[in-house]
Amino acid sequence: MKKLSFYFLLFSFLIILISCEKGEKGEIGPAGPQGTSAEIDSNILNGYTNAIYLIKNIVRSDWISIPQPSGNSNYTTSLLIPEITQGIVDSGMVIVYLKNSNSYSTLPITSFLGAGVIIYQYTYKDGDLTVNYKANYPGPYPIAMTLKIVIATAHL
Repeated sequence: MKKLSFYFLLFSFLIILISCEKGEKGEIGPAGPQGTSAEIDSNILNGYTNAIYLIKNIVRSDWISIPQPSGNSNYTTSLLIPEITQGIVDSGMVIVYLKNSNSYSTLPITSFLGAGVIIYQYTYKDGDLTVNYKANYPGPYPIAMTLKIVIATAHL
């Protein structure tokens, strides 16, 4: 009985498939309503953006070890960045990129090495950018690195 039902369904499907034919193309319909356009800041078009970027190098000796009872690796370094004002902290933004050979990756970065995890992250406040390095196992020391720091104001 199952075979009969299967063949009946297959036969029905083939009949429907064969009986379908492609119709003629219809006329093009009327144009839709005009969409809203994005507002573009004329200052951007004139070459002025409310953003700057800085390139900063961190060498191995810049890292300060923060002892952990677990023995895990935890290091920090602070950079004096006067361009990070209280106004930026309150209503702007700071984005930090780590240079990898010929490209940049956005922090925070999490790297998995076998059973271990290494995390690079950052915080900022008026005049200061702090980069943190954490590893969930003892031993690894943070590398020397080049950072690109983008600081932007908000249009409020």
